[in-house]
Amino acid sequence: GTHRFRRGARSTYLGVDCPSAATFEYSNEVTITVAAALVGGTVGTVGNTEICSGDNAPPLTVAGGTAAGANIEFLWETSLDDVNWVPAGVTTEAWDPADALAQDTYYHRVVRRMDGLVELCREESASLLIEVNNVTAGAIEVAGGTDETICYNTAPSDITVDVLATGDGALTYAWYESPRNAADTAWGAWAATGDTNADLTSVEIGNLTVSTRFYRGVTSTSGAAACTADSNVITIAVTPEIADPTPVAAAFTICYGDSPGTLQYTGVDVGAGTMNVLGGINYNFTNQWMESPVTGGPYVAVGGATGTTYRPPALTSTTYYILRSTLTDANGVVCTSDTSNEITVTVNALPTAPTAVADNGTITNQEQVSRITVGGAPAAAEIY
Repeated sequence: GTHRFRRGARSTYLGVDCPSAATFEYSNEVTITVAAALVGGTVGTVGNTEICSGDNAPPLTVAGGTAAGANIEFLWETSLDDVNWVPAGVTTEAWDPADALAQDTYYHRVVRRMDGLVELCREESASLLIEVNNVTAGAIEVAGGTDETICYNTAPSDITVDVLATGDGALTYAWYESPRNAADTAWGAWAATGDTNADLTSVEIGNLTVSTRFYRGVTSTSGAAACTADSNVITIAVTPEIADPTPVAAAFTICYGDSPGTLQYTGVDVGAGTMNVLGGINYNFTNQWMESPVTGGPYVAVGGATGTTYRPPALTSTTYYILRSTLTDANGVVCTSDTSNEITVTVNALPTAPTAVADNGTITNQEQVSRITVGGAPAAAEIY
């Protein structure tokens, strides 16, 4: 309440009291007013008390505390241990912090009763802990690096963890991929692969027909805070598809000891080129004729036959040919085509030599002539 104070004085001399009759001379009065007790209240928030590293705390309010009024001031403070407090320089009744947090932080509000610039009394609210969920994505690698070049329609090496991911909550993973466009001029949009393991295996990726990028997203979940971080990007460069050429003629039938003439394919890959991924990768094509006595191989290389056409020598047995194309890039990656469409050269066997039977005298067997080639051309209106 309000209390007044004064002091009375009297003088006693030689047995005489002044003033008389037990009265006093009184001083001026001092009035002491006791204001209502301050209430610190409890800090609360309109958002989650778990946030991701780098985010700011949600808006803070105080429930049950002394309201704003005459001679009432507020002061917000922060602490890392709920013991040692540091003024935040904020004097509003509520506070929406804007500072990015990297570690758990406590907040409370001090309510003060002032007399001018003099603090008469203060009361602290109960503190609120804002928990910060830190997450790091770690690092991933493929074949010991961040990129790999593979042949068309093959699978890359496993993409594995190089540096472990970390988080203040439970960790989960999601993989994303971005394919190269067919013109080899730009990357497509990132899309989830559906894989959720820490590593991405060769089997999970499967055979690739276009260059493709991959990265791994890491999510740390703590309470209501699901915080994500993205790893480095892995680039898988896929070489161009090697053409499967078409034979000009796929089958020949010749006589024993003849040659089928020149064999030829159309659509054969030749020359050099450049893949635009990884800053540009140069490559070139080489070709090799292969032969086998059995359809489907195994084939062996024909010595010196590296052109796009080939004329076999005189043949004495049926033989099968393919033209095998090889792509070699500047990084030493070698890709060989699948077996091209086979060319079959069927060789007719020599006729069986006849046996003469004598009905008189002695007969000497003679080998039969297998073929007679007559030069020149028939005259007009004549045929052979």
